Amino acid sequence: MTIEYAIEADGSFLHVKAWGEDDDLEDVMRYGQALLAAAVEHNCYKVLCDERALIYKITTFDIYQSAKFMAESVPGLAQVAIVFNPKFSADAKFWETVAVNRGLKVSFFKDMDEAEAWLDV
Repeated sequence: MTIEYAIEADGSFLHVKAWGEDDDLEDVMRYGQALLAAAVEHNCYKVLCDERALIYKITTFDIYQSAKFMAESVPGLAQVAIVFNPKFSADAKFWETVAVNRGLKVSFFKDMDEAEAWLDV
């Protein structure tokens, strides 16, 4: 199964809803590139991703690679909040650590209200 998603721009905010499975690094990177392209197209610098219905299945090495790739691809002005399924806490926190250590302003949340508050929606 692949990652499916819907993207909606609302002013300076990009709202993303993702579902399916992230069982392939290339698919994860295509998803990230689509988010980046939409943010650039709509001039959005704050991104809220609802990934509660997305099943994280890639390996630890692939998590590292995808976080590194996104941190290197996203402009420093972007701020990304990702709401995830708590059963994937270890993977989410590892991805966040790798990306933040490389300069990406990203944080993972278990609660949508907390994510929106962090983004100041």
